[in-house]
Amino acid sequence: MFNDSPTSRPAASATVLVLGADASLEEKIDASTRSEGVSCEHLHSALSCVDRLRRLDIACVIVDRTHAARLFEHLDAELIDAPLVLIGGGVFDSRKVPAPIVASVCRCLDVDFQAEELQIAIREAVDEARRRLADRQAVEEYHEGVRSLSAAELRVMQAVCEGKLNKQIASELGVSIRTVEQRRSRVFSKMSVESAVPLAARRSMVRTIERLRPQLAKQVHRVDAAGGAR
Repeated sequence: MFNDSPTSRPAASATVLVLGADASLEEKIDASTRSEGVSCEHLHSALSCVDRLRRLDIACVIVDRTHAARLFEHLDAELIDAPLVLIGGGVFDSRKVPAPIVASVCRCLDVDFQAEELQIAIREAVDEARRRLADRQAVEEYHEGVRSLSAAELRVMQAVCEGKLNKQIASELGVSIRTVEQRRSRVFSKMSVESAVPLAARRSMVRTIERLRPQLAKQVHRVDAAGGAR
């Protein structure tokens, strides 16, 4: 995870969203979330669940199988990949569910699960939600830096990340070595790094996150496209 961020962010609290649980299940979930020290909200529709996920930094969803299919549809349409805990045997056929949604499922619990199983599932889902927030912040901050670069600076950044030396970059771009050095310095400043090695490492890390989390990548690039259209 890239932690050398120019922005200091306060720690966000975690919330467990519960969709479609009956009174008995709600009581068990309430007890488990209290034990884990996280907030819990009970919802009654997939739309309300998606709306809350848009507004929360750290959140996971516990969903009953009767509501799972509709929730999957909305999550996929909104490019949301929140961690999921599914309640009920045979909840879904993974062949019929988008791959990013399948990858978001942390655990599937039978209807007669033990309290300890639920608590472990909640802990894992919350931990995953925290990791995904860190990933999202890293990707957003990287692309924010990239958007601040001029076209000339971006070409230099790409060459630097490919391991090219200033002399080679200058020759390829048809500019002086001094010009390359100046652009390189501005790239490092805007990308909040001190040298080529952490810059290349940061780009590689972001590309890996985007490959593993295609929904996140689509979200970020949709924002980029909207910004370019203005």
